[in-house]
Amino acid sequence: MTAYGSIETAVQAMRSGAFDFVQKPVPIDELLDKLEAARQRRVEHEEKIIRAEGLRLTRRTGDI
Repeated sequence: MTAYGSIETAVQAMRSGAFDFVQKPVPIDELLDKLEAARQRRVEHEEKIIRAEGLRLTRRTGDI
């Protein structure tokens, strides 16, 4: 969230891994919707990890 948004700042934030870019002021309903979407994305990401007997296997890379 920033008070001084620009296209360059938004692009940099997204390339750095930001889920979304919000410029203040932002309506509370919009902010809550974005927070819920980010939470849901995190849950979906965590579900892609298989855990068994202390091992952790990611489906994307197959790394243990």
